[in-house]
Amino acid sequence: MSDPTRGGNGSGAVDFEAQFDALLRIVFDEPVIMECLPPTHDSVSPVSSEGNRRVLEDELSRSREIWRGYSSAHR
Repeated sequence: MSDPTRGGNGSGAVDFEAQFDALLRIVFDEPVIMECLPPTHDSVSPVSSEGNRRVLEDELSRSREIWRGYSSAHR
């Protein structure tokens, strides 16, 4: 999953919670892969600088926690 800006959960226009709900409805139980990049990063280049790597790790961590929160809300 990815926002068109390659930002994580809540950083763009994609309604990730609606996507989560749709996956629940079809009883999808496979892994979901999140693709995001630091802001202004060229999408065809690896994230190589330490600063960009930290930004990416923070964004992935934040997004993962939001995604897991959707699961908690549906119990």
